[in-house]
Amino acid sequence: MKKIIYENDKFEFSIIDNAIFRILLKPLTRILAADLVKNKAAFDPFFTKPKMPFIIIFDENMSVDEKVHEVFSSPERSYFKNYEAFVLKSLTHKLIAKNIDKIYPTQHERKFFNTEKDALLWIQEKLKSEELKV
Repeated sequence: MKKIIYENDKFEFSIIDNAIFRILLKPLTRILAADLVKNKAAFDPFFTKPKMPFIIIFDENMSVDEKVHEVFSSPERSYFKNYEAFVLKSLTHKLIAKNIDKIYPTQHERKFFNTEKDALLWIQEKLKSEELKV
């Protein structure tokens, strides 16, 4: 079950089954690095584990400042994530994603998808495999 926990003019934050953060980047917006820093406080109170998975959904009619990639991949953003699934709808975003791991590697596992359903299935499989290891 998805529950919206915070919304502003650029983002909609929700949590799925109290275990997966979902961030929708709204249409016709430009995301800046400062937005990422500011918005982390919105989901901090909802952490139930030290590291949690994220699904980030890019609308095809939005853009990000080039500094966003650097901030998104930084250790300061990796320490609270175990998995990160990006849902990309535009060809431009998909082309950038092809090289993003080479330029901005992360300390957590990150994967790119065409649909939210596929992204959610991947994260659910990862979480199940973690449970089996315990």
